[in-house]
Amino acid sequence: MQQEKRILFIEPPFYRLFKNTYSLNRYPLSLGYLAAQVRRETDWDVMVYNADFFPHSESLEVSYLAGAGFDNYLSNLKNLSASIWKEAKTTISKYKRFVRISYLLL
Repeated sequence: MQQEKRILFIEPPFYRLFKNTYSLNRYPLSLGYLAAQVRRETDWDVMVYNADFFPHSESLEVSYLAGAGFDNYLSNLKNLSASIWKEAKTTISKYKRFVRISYLLL
């Protein structure tokens, strides 16, 4: 029995490192194009995850990015227990489990 091949493309967080409620509210097109090509050329399971998206985002304040927000950015970049990193780990784990479970159900 051959194991199902899968790939998860991740848009890393940037704005959410400044403030968790900031967000990149666009689909990462470059990753979408890669995912589409992989799906087209293979039978792999493919998913794109935008770790820089927050569904209830607030407007960016440029002055915050250069001040206190930059301190948050540096702190969150180094702090692996920050909420954004926990969210990314959870998403990766759910994707792994989902594919394994769905593979076992077939």
